[in-house]
Amino acid sequence: MSNRDIEAPRKEKLKVRHVATMPVEGGVAESIIYNKIPVFLIYDKAGFSIIDKIKTPIEILKPLTKERFPYRPYQIPKGYDLHTLKNFNPTLQQIVELIRQELDTFLVLDDKYKVLVIISIIETYVQHKIDITSYLFFKGDVESGKTRALELFLLLAFRPLFSSSLPYADVYEYIGYHEEGTGTILEDDAHQLSKKTSLEKLKIYRSGYRRGTNCPRILEPTSKDRMQRFYKIFCSKIFAGYYLPSDEGFRARCIPITMICGDPEKSAIKKEDRIRMDGIKFCLLAWRMKNYNKPLPEIDTKMTGRLKEIWESKLQIAKGLEQNELMIDLASEYKRNKLEERRDSLNGHIVKTVFDLNKEFRGKEIPFSSIWSTLLSKLCTIHWTEATTKIASEVLGYDISKRMIGLKLATVLDGKKHLRRKAGRTWTFRDEYLERLIKKYGFTVNDVNDVNDVN
Repeated sequence: MSNRDIEAPRKEKLKVRHVATMPVEGGVAESIIYNKIPVFLIYDKAGFSIIDKIKTPIEILKPLTKERFPYRPYQIPKGYDLHTLKNFNPTLQQIVELIRQELDTFLVLDDKYKVLVIISIIETYVQHKIDITSYLFFKGDVESGKTRALELFLLLAFRPLFSSSLPYADVYEYIGYHEEGTGTILEDDAHQLSKKTSLEKLKIYRSGYRRGTNCPRILEPTSKDRMQRFYKIFCSKIFAGYYLPSDEGFRARCIPITMICGDPEKSAIKKEDRIRMDGIKFCLLAWRMKNYNKPLPEIDTKMTGRLKEIWESKLQIAKGLEQNELMIDLASEYKRNKLEERRDSLNGHIVKTVFDLNKEFRGKEIPFSSIWSTLLSKLCTIHWTEATTKIASEVLGYDISKRMIGLKLATVLDGKKHLRRKAGRTWTFRDEYLERLIKKYGFTVNDVNDVNDVN
């Protein structure tokens, strides 16, 4: 057999993939348009530079072409080139003031919420540094400014995708499965999100607040060559709608901002405004690139659990800024409001009732009839009797039933149910567990009867 009969193995051609942003050795590469040509802007120890592609052992990475940008592409401001760009070094406080001017022009909003919006815009540029985020949700009536708020995120946030009622397939495609935190999802009319019509998107939004979360999808489910792909769903997300959706998992991750009709300085965003904000957006990108490997400051939020998850990254960003104290006050206000909501919820009323009765019965079995009658005395103003099994609660705004309360006693309070011939159903509870719950729901252990005494 001659050498000619042996075919040399063909060298496989590397696949080409277009990417918006990616870490490189010592820094980061960002897709921009430079002199009308798509390029990677690189920042590393040597400063800024431009390349047209990045070659890896398995693929060739290229910058986004103009038609692949769902937002106005990043461009180096007029008057700057690669040589002069090394002196382009805006401080974060300077960027904050530039964004503040735009919010003052286009939004009617309290100062504290303007600061929250500014910090949230900046947060989109440091997604690679945080492990947990929360979502702003602008809610309000028609012409209240909620959509305008999203438009400002579209013009200033990091690589945003903006649409009304986004199809879930588009969300998956934009988020991708290679890197986390490569863009920002902006969704209008988000009040329509529900398990019935938007379950796939809710899966993304419920879990996509935490780094490391993947959402599996089967590609070509009807094909014999099915392949499972794991989409990296962690990224910044901002929403707007008439009201918060009812889904508890989604609501728990949102910071609501109520928008009210008003007369902003300018009612329409024009071409010159977009061009001006292009400059602010590049300031944010340059700041991101120059500080890419610098960690956020360590802080003590004096919060735990979900409250800490919602506020920590935003308070880290605000640390050192003139707006820091305002952000701390806003977070504290949010904490107080959440504790009030917990106290006033059905679970809060049940926890307080059982805690009081457990002290009264000295840890012995508590008749369910005592729990039920005590709750009705607090939650119902209409006439009820011992035989009542279901009743409308004017305090809560919905019906409550014995079955519902029994389920809460078992699941929320981890109670143990007993059946006694004379006493009927009775319940026992662990003291240490009740003490933890009483703190969680905003009551103090020392004086549980004082509703205004909040930890």
